Amino acid sequence: SLQKRNRVRNSLYHQIKGKWIQRPKEFTQSTDLITFDDSPRYLFWSDRIPPRVMCVTPWVKLIAIVREPVSRAFSHYNMELKGSYKHGGPNEFELSFADWIQNDLQDLIRTGVLQEEIPLDQFIGSKQQQDAWKAYTRLGTHAPLGRGLYVLQLNQWLEEM
Repeated sequence: SLQKRNRVRNSLYHQIKGKWIQRPKEFTQSTDLITFDDSPRYLFWSDRIPPRVMCVTPWVKLIAIVREPVSRAFSHYNMELKGSYKHGGPNEFELSFADWIQNDLQDLIRTGVLQEEIPLDQFIGSKQQQDAWKAYTRLGTHAPLGRGLYVLQLNQWLEEM
């Protein structure tokens, strides 16, 4: 029933948002299709979230729908700009879109996500790349460019599966 499906979906939601310790019984005893969606952070925080999801639901089949990166970044900028005015005024979004992107480009370089020392074919998928991505995602910035680097994020999901 729809009511049961919603209860099961809510159980998974609270489990994922909570402790990540055990699988809800409903998933091992039911053949119902369960669906939910969540934040783009689940893709962006690809070094943290996939192990947790696989711990709770190792049988899960996932579909990632991504957006063209430039329009995604511009939309993100506009959303943040509008939000800053809703909450009383100026913050970092007094920056122009170009300056916001430039700041993030510098973060990508500083953390090593974008680098020139290691040849690209050796860097892709390497521990150095994973460490650089982890450092970048831990900065706590809005990451307008990094959120559009889908291959880095999806590769970590695929490795976990």
